[in-house]
Amino acid sequence: KQNAQRATLEIQNEYEKAPAGFTTEAYALVSIKAPEREEEKEEEREPVDLIMVVDRSGSMSGTPIRLVKEALKFIVGQLNEKDRFSVVSYSSNVTTDIELTNVTGNEKANMINKIDSIRASGSTNLSEGLSQGINIAKKVMNEENRVRSIFLLTDGQANCGLSNEQTVEMVKGTGNAFKEACS
Repeated sequence: KQNAQRATLEIQNEYEKAPAGFTTEAYALVSIKAPEREEEKEEEREPVDLIMVVDRSGSMSGTPIRLVKEALKFIVGQLNEKDRFSVVSYSSNVTTDIELTNVTGNEKANMINKIDSIRASGSTNLSEGLSQGINIAKKVMNEENRVRSIFLLTDGQANCGLSNEQTVEMVKGTGNAFKEACS
């Protein structure tokens, strides 16, 4: 028997109202929630490793970094003690704000505090941030029965480190390394 509920979409706009003819870039937080399945139980889900690579460059100041932090805290709230979570943030330099750690009740508060402490400034060294996130995933890729994902949260183009095209090539090469290691 299928659940008749539908997915819900929620959009939080940066601006509540704007004057007629007002033109600018605006940010929004978009949330899509699938309906819950009655027969699905939390403990049946495979544990996940989520590695979040976050742009904290100067262009992320204000609303963009606030929305990213809200999203990260929401994700932490959805994870359980079998799941692991990591945050790598980058601007001109790269920091591993949260090592890949099980999301226990005690750790959730620490993770929220570390997320809240992320501040935007500097340039955008996307390639180094992404490389650090990939390295975290590589360290645990031989562990069985885990779903692993790297999320890249950014507002734009790299302006230091590798160019966007060079970064794409780096990721393509990493993909082949993952395939070889998993063969």
